[in-house]
Amino acid sequence: MPTVIAEAGDPSRTGVTTALYDNVKTLGGAVAGGVMAAVLAASAAAAPTRAARRRAPLG
Repeated sequence: MPTVIAEAGDPSRTGVTTALYDNVKTLGGAVAGGVMAAVLAASAAAAPTRAARRRAPLG
């Protein structure tokens, strides 16, 4: 993908286009990591503990 981006841009600005690509890729990874951390934290907080399941009445 960086090759396609570098070839699409002006040859004198290849460094700028690849740096922009790298920064956007890094930002996307950071956002995705934050979203996954929030999802995991929410699911862990919503899950009942073993002790709570043992005390729950049946029926």
